[in-house]
Amino acid sequence: MQFLENILSLNLKDYGGADLPIGLILLCAFLGMIFATIVIQYTNALIYRTVKALMRHKATDPESAKDLKALGLSDHKRILFALWHENSMLMRFLAVAPKDEPAEAEKASEEAKTSDEPPAEKAENKAPEKKITAKDRRKEKTEALLATRYYLSPTYADRAKEILSGNEDTLWHTVGYCALFVLLFIGLAWLLPMILPIIM
Repeated sequence: MQFLENILSLNLKDYGGADLPIGLILLCAFLGMIFATIVIQYTNALIYRTVKALMRHKATDPESAKDLKALGLSDHKRILFALWHENSMLMRFLAVAPKDEPAEAEKASEEAKTSDEPPAEKAENKAPEKKITAKDRRKEKTEALLATRYYLSPTYADRAKEILSGNEDTLWHTVGYCALFVLLFIGLAWLLPMILPIIM
């Protein structure tokens, strides 16, 4: 605890320099690096799994595009969450296949038929409008997400092969990187009080 207090109280003014809390700046920098590492490792793991599923199911063009259930990713909550929020790093590797034309044409013809009904009949046949809640919107969006067919983006096909040639980023990799940053921080904080009197 005393060691941490000494680090946080480290200031250049104690060594004849400007009033600059270098201990606090150093701590914030290392915390930022640890946070960035966690986010990057997490995203890389999602990309690896998604790309692996696309390559395994040979979803490499619009004709061979598959939905999340066919790819075996419909129960993967982290990937669903990333797709829901359109994670930019993951979305680079994904291309969305166009929707089936027959289904769209059928829907359009049904809408045309209903619009041909006389206004009076339309009003009589119309059921009372149901209030759409946030839960309903989430459900609709999830269903649309599950129905969307994806394939590997041709632009990132080479990068995808590079990713698959390596190992998947695991929790232990992330812990290892974070531990390395902690050790670097402790080492630097221990050395600074010895170095600063010499260079100032």
